[in-house]
Amino acid sequence: MQYSAWQAVLSRVHKSIGIYRKNNASVVHTHLILLGSIVFLLVGMIADRYPLESVKTFRATRIIYPSGLTLTVTMMLVRGILQVSDVAL
Repeated sequence: MQYSAWQAVLSRVHKSIGIYRKNNASVVHTHLILLGSIVFLLVGMIADRYPLESVKTFRATRIIYPSGLTLTVTMMLVRGILQVSDVAL
């Protein structure tokens, strides 16, 4: 398994503060990049070519998707903090 430079830095930081196991907080950055940036860029490129504003479900998705992404990232951070703090879930 190959690690990126960012993952190597995070691994060193985690070890320096005493976190040796995998937790949910360690994958939040990856989820934000993939779901937050790349998906929005793809949707933006598709919306530029096709008239998606006239599609009713697309308008609803523009409101629901960012809310769901925010909730997902918040809960991943909360769970990661609880895992690092050794709180029983």
